[in-house]
Amino acid sequence: MRIERDHLVFKALRALDEAVGAADERALEPSMHLRFVLAFLYAAGDAEKHWFDGLWTALISYPSTGKGSSAHYGRSQTITAALNAICRSVGMERDVALMEALRVGRG
Repeated sequence: MRIERDHLVFKALRALDEAVGAADERALEPSMHLRFVLAFLYAAGDAEKHWFDGLWTALISYPSTGKGSSAHYGRSQTITAALNAICRSVGMERDVALMEALRVGRG
């Protein structure tokens, strides 16, 4: 039994959304999990590579000035723009309905 592409894409977006949530207050440790999710979404979509590279860099770094600083705000903008581009590239618009669906079941 094969799993449908859209189902796998949704699961990958859900994993990415979870990683982004975890990165709100700290840098993520570079992991194969995150690398795989980004690589899968790159292969499944048609977004330019710089969106994935930028998201990777933003997620594994955190501004030394902390939350509320202009550097944190810029990081947040980078993450949001990359997520929007990646979602769009795999055929899903990152609207409120998708964001809520991705967060269902997240602890």
